[in-house]
Amino acid sequence: MNNLDLEYLRPGGSIGSFILLTGVLFTIMTLYVFSNVGSNADSMMDKKRKDAKKKERERKISRLYPEQR
Repeated sequence: MNNLDLEYLRPGGSIGSFILLTGVLFTIMTLYVFSNVGSNADSMMDKKRKDAKKKERERKISRLYPEQR
């Protein structure tokens, strides 16, 4: 019961190195996603959409409350 013949799972083995590489790649991708989410950077399309919405809101407000001279 001492020898289960699991040498292929050690870090130098074929499957062990694949598991280590997969873990490293997964960790890097996770850190990349969290850094992008945390930076609160909007895409160009999102910025354009927000600007258009802001202009539309300002136009509607100016129609409701015209400047009095």
